[in-house]
Amino acid sequence: MGTTAKEIAKMLHVSPSAVSLALNGKPGVSDSTRKLIIDTAKEYDYTVRNSYNSPAPIRNISYVIYVGEGLVVNEIAFHSIVFQGVEAQAKKLGYNVLVSYLYSKQDEERQLSALFQNTMGVILLGTEFEESSSWLTEHYHIHNSDVPLVMVDNITFNMEIDCICTDNFRGAYKAINYLFSQGHRKIGYFSSANRILNFDERKAGVSRAMDEHPDCTLTIVPVGFSTENAYQDVREWLEKENDLPTAFFTDSDVIAFGAIRAFQRSGYRIPEDISIIGFDDMPACSIINPSLTTIKVAKELLGIKAMEMLHQRITEKVDPDTPECSGVFHTRLSTDVIERHSVSIPCGHS
Repeated sequence: MGTTAKEIAKMLHVSPSAVSLALNGKPGVSDSTRKLIIDTAKEYDYTVRNSYNSPAPIRNISYVIYVGEGLVVNEIAFHSIVFQGVEAQAKKLGYNVLVSYLYSKQDEERQLSALFQNTMGVILLGTEFEESSSWLTEHYHIHNSDVPLVMVDNITFNMEIDCICTDNFRGAYKAINYLFSQGHRKIGYFSSANRILNFDERKAGVSRAMDEHPDCTLTIVPVGFSTENAYQDVREWLEKENDLPTAFFTDSDVIAFGAIRAFQRSGYRIPEDISIIGFDDMPACSIINPSLTTIKVAKELLGIKAMEMLHQRITEKVDPDTPECSGVFHTRLSTDVIERHSVSIPCGHS
């Protein structure tokens, strides 16, 4: 009679259940114990029914939210919608996504050393990233060029990395031309007092569109970047201003939300008296009264494409500036005008 599983358990001072798990190719015992049991069983001519395949190692990638001043990132749910795209595509490609934050005003080295550990690649939401943030650039160049990094919602020229963002310039350009097509010639611009690259690009798009319409006038009003701050700033401006534009473009939907409330509290009707167009197409745009006409940003698609870029770099395992690679990608996703009920033809326009 051959050796039994119970005898093997007794010889190795392990439980019979551990022997059963190991010899039947099931999880539940350590690799070292499994090997010891299988080797002993083979030595005593015990048939091992199934070879055990260790579970595939967890393939982690990191979704990192960069926080500068925090005024923009903390005010909108933009990063969570981008994350939905990252996570959905990562799951299809077999990755697990870890979420973390990178604070520009905290211990830099400690954060960065942790950031690139136990990860195959990093997607950095760079909405508030500035080129002046040299500490991140230098650390990446020196220590982590072997870990692929993709920046989303911003473009940097200081690091040889792939970047994907919205075509902010053309989005704002489309917004002004849309207002012009509706008959508006006196246009206002509620510009965020808290500046990031996205807003600077939108301002440039406004300027280009206005240059093409010399019969239009532009009134720029700086306001705080939050619904509440925009509300307060617009209310104060309305108390001093009598000759109002017939339509306003805003740097973001959150500013538009505050502006609409300010106009309504001051006795103006939207859109009968004043038209407003936002930027981003956040979920609340369709539920406020009136619903907000805005520029749609493909937020989830940004995440999907960023994950695809990262997967390509992980698969290639090639530094972007080596001859084997065609170079880094700077990709911009197009925008669309979403018509709702906050824009109408101005009174007296035929």
